Amino acid sequence: MVIQSGLMTMAIDIRSAEGTDQAAIRKIVRGAGLYPFELDWQHFYVAAANKSIVGVGQIKSHRDGSKELASIAVIPEFQSKGVATGLIQALISTSEEDLYLLCQDDLEGFYQGFGFITAGRDDLPSPIARRQRWGNFFSSIAALFSRRPVRILAMRRVVTKSVPETSKPGASPACI
Repeated sequence: MVIQSGLMTMAIDIRSAEGTDQAAIRKIVRGAGLYPFELDWQHFYVAAANKSIVGVGQIKSHRDGSKELASIAVIPEFQSKGVATGLIQALISTSEEDLYLLCQDDLEGFYQGFGFITAGRDDLPSPIARRQRWGNFFSSIAALFSRRPVRILAMRRVVTKSVPETSKPGASPACI
């Protein structure tokens, strides 16, 4: 992908993370104030500009088999330039299963652009529901010290599996 930054045009390489990316992944996730645990580089994709990591994201697998789009973070100099969008598209393209995510309520519209919809508590796997409850608990405490309370939303992207033509009712099998 190519981004325009002022008068400069820069190529961004989005790729699977490597073991040598682990320190950059931790630094970017912590710098963004995101959940700093379960940062296994093997689940991450990274965005690199001039061989420097500028953005990260992962799909976490939970014990119950659910998958979570998580740890999406881009360093400030590269925000609002399409880096997060590129990472999310790359990660989504690797998943053949429904995906969940937790985000601040002001990002709901952004994630809807990728096919995510707000999910009710009854629609959530227990690991996601638990994290949402904890996130909202800590957000309510933080709201005591800030002007704007933040609500944590859970969202879901349902993968629709296409049915081959020959297995649809009334379709005839292909002739050989």
